[in-house]
Amino acid sequence: MTPLWRRLNWFLHRRQFERELEEEMRYHRELAHGNFGNITLLKEESRAVWTWTFWEQFAQDIRYGLRAMAANRLFTAMAVVSLALGIGANSAIYSFMDAILVRALPVSHPEELVILNWRAQKESPIVHGHWGDSYDEPEGAEVSPNFPYPA
Repeated sequence: MTPLWRRLNWFLHRRQFERELEEEMRYHRELAHGNFGNITLLKEESRAVWTWTFWEQFAQDIRYGLRAMAANRLFTAMAVVSLALGIGANSAIYSFMDAILVRALPVSHPEELVILNWRAQKESPIVHGHWGDSYDEPEGAEVSPNFPYPA
């Protein structure tokens, strides 16, 4: 019998196989006069040959998780909200970073773009004030990329 057919057959006739396994274990225990070993372990090893142990344990874990979430609804709600906020924030940040840093600028020749700065002496008659950052150069000039309206 192929392993797939054997496992499907066990899945369809599970109760019958369990009864036969119990009967066989009882028979061997009687033959060994009580020195047969750990019966539960032997049953689990026999089931592992007949079944998909990984998928059964996975299904048990899912059922246990669902029961635990149903019992602790407030914790479940907080976990779902935390995950939703975290996933949403990461999606927004990565979308922003993709649009700003990764994609090319929507211009025909992006390599020809330049950054303009203005430079003026500290007491310039044109620059009385401006909004944004500026820095002072050692020669006493003020430099900024933010142009004031009169300039």
